[in-house]
Amino acid sequence: MLTVFNPWTTLARDLDWFSRSNESDSQTTTSFVPRLDIVEEADHYRIDIDLPGVEAKDVSVTVERNVLTISGERKLEKEDKREGYYRLERLSGSFTRAFELPKDVDPESISAASKNGVLSVSLPKSAVAKARSIEVKTLS
Repeated sequence: MLTVFNPWTTLARDLDWFSRSNESDSQTTTSFVPRLDIVEEADHYRIDIDLPGVEAKDVSVTVERNVLTISGERKLEKEDKREGYYRLERLSGSFTRAFELPKDVDPESISAASKNGVLSVSLPKSAVAKARSIEVKTLS
């Protein structure tokens, strides 16, 4: 009897084996780098950092020597293995992001708030750094 070779069957089997063999690696992640945006507005800068699944109590925002540091931890959700296979692919562990503050930021007025998995850090500009119009006078 002649058996037809199907390369897709072999590929699927090999990929399944590869996925299972790397499953433990994906569960041992100890750090990640959250994505962020930095926006400059007229009176402040804003940093929006994606932290889905991270509670506000697990985040620290500090300023020391003109460096803003945002750090925290996304805790790993453990599942009981039941029937079949499962994977844990969401990253977990600790993170740290640090930024040198622009000279026009008032470090005493920095604030942070978390909503819907996004941490927003507001960096108000100091009063002396804000732009202003200067009247040009005509001399007689």
